Amino acid sequence: FNDLHLFLPPTATINRARLNLTFVNWDNKPYTLQMCAVQKRWVATAPVIDKLKSLGWAGTGVLRSDRSLVTWTQPGGWADCAEVVNFTVPMGYEKTGNIQVYLDLPPSLVSNWAANCGQENYGLLFRWVAA
Repeated sequence: FNDLHLFLPPTATINRARLNLTFVNWDNKPYTLQMCAVQKRWVATAPVIDKLKSLGWAGTGVLRSDRSLVTWTQPGGWADCAEVVNFTVPMGYEKTGNIQVYLDLPPSLVSNWAANCGQENYGLLFRWVAA
């Protein structure tokens, strides 16, 4: 969604937005994921001091306006999100495990991303929901 505002006129009305996601699911059952819209600026690199404590997205943090790093409100960033959507990933195809999932996004969310030159577009977070 980076630079979405460059492809839409400022007066555009967004009626529908859809993600086409591909997953690999070799399991013999579906699973549930959650998606949320990040509400703060963030950086995808853990602070140097925390690199050995937490690797990956759970150790990332948000950026202050002076570009100094501050950790997520809670590890993983979920508390810094809004508009949580649950969706199911069905069983994958027998030979490849691949499955495509179409996920409708709230038009208001995408409209906010397109407004003000994309200043409110902080991306999406996904997480697995334990059964």
